[in-house]
Amino acid sequence: MSQNLTGSSLDSLVREWARKWGEDNPSEILWVTTTRNEAIQLLHDNVTSTNDAAYLVTLRGDFSMLVDTGKSLHGVWAALLVDPVHMEVRTYTVRPAGFIPDIDLSALGEVSSI
Repeated sequence: MSQNLTGSSLDSLVREWARKWGEDNPSEILWVTTTRNEAIQLLHDNVTSTNDAAYLVTLRGDFSMLVDTGKSLHGVWAALLVDPVHMEVRTYTVRPAGFIPDIDLSALGEVSSI
């Protein structure tokens, strides 16, 4: 998939995900092609996953959602792991200010913005 087509598809997917979390205008949307394992290791110490291809997308906004447990989650930063074959968000993390990881996406490859 070309980078322009990928960027366009990711843009739509990420903005739809953000709207579900109450954010109509996310900012600082960055993405990189990687594997689930590399992305998970960048986000979480001592955690591993599969070597399936993935897009790691980070973004900022005012995210808020009531989840199935009845708990309300809020954050200003999010990371999404997107399945590049089905263009679906497979997992995500939402972090409040003060708990945003200091990560360098370029450690995984060429970083693109939306």
